[in-house]
Amino acid sequence: MPNSVWMKQNVLIKTVVTQQFKDSYLKELEGALTASKQSVEKIKSSLSQVILRGGVGGQYDDLIKAQLQEEKAKQEQMVMDLEAKKGRSSQAGTRFGVRSGCARGDSRGKGGRQPVRQD
Repeated sequence: MPNSVWMKQNVLIKTVVTQQFKDSYLKELEGALTASKQSVEKIKSSLSQVILRGGVGGQYDDLIKAQLQEEKAKQEQMVMDLEAKKGRSSQAGTRFGVRSGCARGDSRGKGGRQPVRQD
């Protein structure tokens, strides 16, 4: 049985896109950003209604408030992520989407290992 040694080898993958694709991508990001912002506003409104109702349901209201606050935090994080992605994409010219993967074509963006034979 041949001996083998595993070596980590990072590969940089650059994606070059057309201006038309980039414009389309930015429009999609803008649409998702708008939808997320609207969702945050709806959640804030629902949370305000629960707070204004005040104490009607006791533990039920507390549970609803906690769920709404959790969902609001998730949506606000999504808005920040989309804004960051939009900023990176609009600044990159026609080249963006750079990530690293392993030599075997791992698309998860993680470094991988490749066997190197020792004869």
